[in-house]
Amino acid sequence: MNAREMILNHASLSVGDPTVAIDFLKDAVSGAAQLVKEGVVGSVLRADRGAQEIYCAEGFSLFDVVQELRKSGARDEHLFFARMVTKTPLLDGIGADDRQRFLGCETRDLPPEDGDPLLLCALTHAVAVGFPTHEDWDRDRVTVRFEELLPDGTFSPESEDIDHLARATHAAPICARHRHRLRAGLQPGELWKNREAAFSNLAFGPDVENHLEELPAGLWRAGPHGSHSPPGRRTGAEIRPVNGQACPPAAYRGRAARPWSSSRRATAAQDSPAIKATIFSVNKLS
Repeated sequence: MNAREMILNHASLSVGDPTVAIDFLKDAVSGAAQLVKEGVVGSVLRADRGAQEIYCAEGFSLFDVVQELRKSGARDEHLFFARMVTKTPLLDGIGADDRQRFLGCETRDLPPEDGDPLLLCALTHAVAVGFPTHEDWDRDRVTVRFEELLPDGTFSPESEDIDHLARATHAAPICARHRHRLRAGLQPGELWKNREAAFSNLAFGPDVENHLEELPAGLWRAGPHGSHSPPGRRTGAEIRPVNGQACPPAAYRGRAARPWSSSRRATAAQDSPAIKATIFSVNKLS
């Protein structure tokens, strides 16, 4: 089972005080290291742009924050961040299906340049990583609301809860949800192969593998979004949101959603024959 990625929520990084940014980064990196250790994510950080182009304070970029982290004596946190594989721009290496769906969606509460990282988290089950600069971001789970362009040229309002790490303390509930989803989505024959990730605190005896292989495949029923779980059990996909509120940063609270991006719509139409056939209807909606 492939590890999930981390995606930088740069909309949450504006602090104003460089000293506060250093403390925030140290804490967030500690939490990210825990997610990597527990196998929730790989040591990969995807971002919309490079650290030199993301500013946490006036004249003070994320790159500067990382350097100050080293100077402050936080050696382990600095090394962890420096050794992570970074991927920019945002869609670098994204699969064709995820890319196509991303191009046909747009966030409702944030302008695209700030909402795109969170939108990609919602579509790929990645973990957003940011700073707790506002109560909207100071939580381990946030709701992303977006509109998706359908093949008939209409828009469908959607929402998805995503894991969001802004403090080291957010790592534990994210790990717990990850293990729950992992267990719910496994067939009996896959449990042994993924036992360490799904049941990190258990030691398995020598006969468990054979017993799992003997379980009938029909014991696991299909759940929402293709997950599987034993009869009578709730699947991870059926967990209700922690809260129903969208989480825009304070700077954008109350702003109307921007109209559908013409450049994104054109790209989606170019890549999808079905959408291309209905582009006239989309233009009328815009």
